Amino acid sequence: MLQTFIIRLLNVVVTFLLRSPWHRFISKDMLLIQFTGRKSGKVYTTPVSYMWDDDVVKIFTDLQGKWWKNLQNKAPVRLWLQGNEVHGTAEAVTERVKLISEVKDFLERVPRDTRAYGVKLDQNGKMTLEAAEQAAIDTVMIQIQLG
Repeated sequence: MLQTFIIRLLNVVVTFLLRSPWHRFISKDMLLIQFTGRKSGKVYTTPVSYMWDDDVVKIFTDLQGKWWKNLQNKAPVRLWLQGNEVHGTAEAVTERVKLISEVKDFLERVPRDTRAYGVKLDQNGKMTLEAAEQAAIDTVMIQIQLG
């Protein structure tokens, strides 16, 4: 219960920062994603880690979670990305072969998140294939096409 409270409190603080002029302190690898619940119709906004290549943003989360299921079948999303509000279309990717290389790339770029995946990088900041395979087991990637 205390852990849930602390996580919610941190999410409120991070959400405030990402929407403020102080976003620069954390927006290099954190963004806000806003989406609509597929059953409830409720609008949700949550901070997440990400990596960004060209016009595609990639977010990774636990396969056992429920929120990502709202982001299937080209769901429309709104992001607060490095101080800018942008729109995109989200697609959930669960294909294991693709996830292994994507998770490896993500965790090498955002090493802060390795702890959540129970893996470590080597002294050069690289991840072994075995560690990437382990990290990808219970992971889903949300791929967002911007525009």
